[in-house]
Amino acid sequence: MNADFFEKMIMRPGAPNHFMQISPLKYPVSVEFQGFQIAYSEQVLCVQEVGVALYRPVMYFPAEDVHMKYLHLSGKKSTCPLKGVTDYYDIQFENRRLQNVGWTYNAVYDFDSRLECLEGKLAFDHNMIRINELTDVVMKRKSEDRVNVE
Repeated sequence: MNADFFEKMIMRPGAPNHFMQISPLKYPVSVEFQGFQIAYSEQVLCVQEVGVALYRPVMYFPAEDVHMKYLHLSGKKSTCPLKGVTDYYDIQFENRRLQNVGWTYNAVYDFDSRLECLEGKLAFDHNMIRINELTDVVMKRKSEDRVNVE
């Protein structure tokens, strides 16, 4: 690992064993609940976090790319020592409901300005809902952009 790798990491002062990196994805991502698309975005941020374990990456969506009419604040809150306080959402679609499936950080900590990009974005629990990384869309675009030289 080079020094650049560590410079990109966000660490809480005094807690060097818990860190993360935020990266924009280069492909679209969608979120589905029982076959219905809850979110679709080409502006997703991926958070890769290491703490007690290496956590699965979490995708954060701009609120404008989420069907917010199906999300309702659940009243649950939690605190992440790196990011801030979360507000959780339930999904309600027709007669189906899924509790605490999504969350947002309405106020992130101020120890690192790079956290600001997460404020107001929504993430979803990959154990409860389907998250589709549409890497094939990028591959298709790249192949369409190729010029046939003969």
